[in-house]
Amino acid sequence: MKARYSTIFIRESNEWVKVRITSINKPEISQKIIEKWQTILDLAAKFIDVPAGLIMQLNEQNIKVFLRSSTEGNPFEKGEESDLKHGLYCETVCGTKRELMIPNALKDSLWMEDNPDLLVDMISYLGVPIRWPDGEIFGSFCVLDNKENSYSDMFREYLTSIRDSVEKDLDILYKAVEIEKKIEELKDAHKVKEKFLSIFYHDVFSNITQVKNSLQELYKHIDEIEPQELKEYLERINTSTRQSHKVLEDVLSWSKEDILNMSVNASMVNLSESIKSIIDSKHQALTLKRIKVFQDLPKEGIVTLIDKNMLETAIRNVLTFTIQFSNIDGIIWVRTKIDKENIHIEIEDNGQGFPKDELDQLFHVKKRKGASNVDSSKAVVELMLAKEFLINNRGKLSVESLEGKGTKFTLLLKV
Repeated sequence: MKARYSTIFIRESNEWVKVRITSINKPEISQKIIEKWQTILDLAAKFIDVPAGLIMQLNEQNIKVFLRSSTEGNPFEKGEESDLKHGLYCETVCGTKRELMIPNALKDSLWMEDNPDLLVDMISYLGVPIRWPDGEIFGSFCVLDNKENSYSDMFREYLTSIRDSVEKDLDILYKAVEIEKKIEELKDAHKVKEKFLSIFYHDVFSNITQVKNSLQELYKHIDEIEPQELKEYLERINTSTRQSHKVLEDVLSWSKEDILNMSVNASMVNLSESIKSIIDSKHQALTLKRIKVFQDLPKEGIVTLIDKNMLETAIRNVLTFTIQFSNIDGIIWVRTKIDKENIHIEIEDNGQGFPKDELDQLFHVKKRKGASNVDSSKAVVELMLAKEFLINNRGKLSVESLEGKGTKFTLLLKV
């Protein structure tokens, strides 16, 4: 695919530079991600206390306002374009591919002349570049102020952190294209394709929705949150985003033959570490339902020879199912036990439970009647996939449940 470039003027070096930008084979930014970015942008402008926050998109002939914060006093409009001739703040960020901070352009000889941003009183600036995984420049993430502003180290670190989250979203979209290519290769394997899409849909885009909802809740209460608490909250959100990224990498690591033939690539795996990581990745979903998780895992861990991707997908799918059918303010117990022959991983809840006729159908995709039961084949496909992955690793997945009392899944592995 032919590369695309922008030519940008850099004021500080008084030169024009050629920058590789978003190529035409890159995916469109999905509406879910746009909504998430909008919330991040509003949050950034409000927290840093500036009138304008922008996500800019660099094109061949211009730079465009992709998103604007909804804060009062923002003079920029979504879709507004500027030709690449002024060496504007964001142009410089894209051209140098590094952070730019300008406390007061009116006191800076480099920025006080031929600067359209001064016409709308935006005299201070802090911005960072946004890159695709292959290094192509998408644009920039920035905040602007109508008064002198030196931006503390905390604000600079904060802006970089949320830019990293935006870049992770681009990475997810980038890898989604690769997954679609793999799905095309599996046109004749319809059942496998359905399972493949199930992992992608639930573990990635559901996660993005949870992150977006968390950010919106954070935005509502930003004035009540201390900086350290905000930092911890954002780190949890970044952890959730990183987990989406990891899911995609796990899926992409399976070749066409791996998926069709369920071939096993075994390695030594620390079960306790894998389980803790998966539970951490579900923090947003657990928080939304106020579910407590009690872990009973050996401190020294349990190490076994198994396909790590298949195992973690199986555990993740079972935990996702358990959270989905747990009650608000519910409890989930995760335990590991070991005997001479087997390792037992138990995931138990005190949730809705299932009647026996439905319990027998949890691993079969078919329509079900009633309001309290499994009404989505996608959730069942995830359990089917978990079961098949365990079987291919000489393991087993079983379930027991009492309606109104709860459900317990047991993942059985060979020592």
